[in-house]
Amino acid sequence: SLATLLRQSSDSKEKQCMKPKKQKEKMYKFLSKVLHSTLVFCLLFCLGVSLTPNIEARADQGGFSIQDYDVHAILHQDNTMEVTEVIEVDFYQARHGIYRTIPRTMTVGYTQAEKEADPLGTIRAERYSLKIKDISVYGAAYDVDSEDGETQIRIGSASTYVEGLQTYEIHYTIVYPKDYKDTRDFIFYSPLGASWDALIDHFSFTLDLDKPLSKEEMEQVKIYSGPYGSTNNDLNVDYNVQSNQISGTAENISRQNAITIFTALHEGTTRSEERFSRNAET
Repeated sequence: SLATLLRQSSDSKEKQCMKPKKQKEKMYKFLSKVLHSTLVFCLLFCLGVSLTPNIEARADQGGFSIQDYDVHAILHQDNTMEVTEVIEVDFYQARHGIYRTIPRTMTVGYTQAEKEADPLGTIRAERYSLKIKDISVYGAAYDVDSEDGETQIRIGSASTYVEGLQTYEIHYTIVYPKDYKDTRDFIFYSPLGASWDALIDHFSFTLDLDKPLSKEEMEQVKIYSGPYGSTNNDLNVDYNVQSNQISGTAENISRQNAITIFTALHEGTTRSEERFSRNAET
């Protein structure tokens, strides 16, 4: 009938009108998902969040511990020191290698006797610049950078990851400047620096001396250990002093701890011809 035809025509037109509407709704939902994903990606990118595991060749990001660290140094009378370090590293996460950072400055204080002999308080600690030379590494590729008062040895390859036990042997020479003390020379050496952000199970050092220490000098040998600036033997370093050698060991060293050897020497014991810059400190 005519009524039926009109109703069918009306239904057909309504369906045709609804179809574009549904297509628009689907398109809106699709665009909303795309926009949401884009915003999330941009947010993660801007915040520096990585969607993949971050593997870096930086010592300060951990991923390893040091099982054994042995240092052997020889102090010559020309005030140069030959150093050999053998470091056994256990990588429990994939890494390219390690950084070995060697400071090129040192700050030397004064003895109690010098303080007592200076009632006006004019005595000051002094900062000296050092030279680091003849650097070599056995057991891995390496690069050397010098900046911000430090020499940094990057040990490992940017194209290779390492895991498990790795042993690195590092050689270098420290050139100490002529000191500015008229009354004494000194030994000031840190076989372990405070830059390691890794646990050290066992540490040992041996410092051989070209010129033997006198009995008085042997009695003045001090070992400072612990966080930077420590004036005590906080790590309980077990050390031994002989006329021609100072040696010691320490166990279970936590991150960013140092060990320093200091002793006053008779004036003229060392004969450095180098005189580098210095800055007086309070």
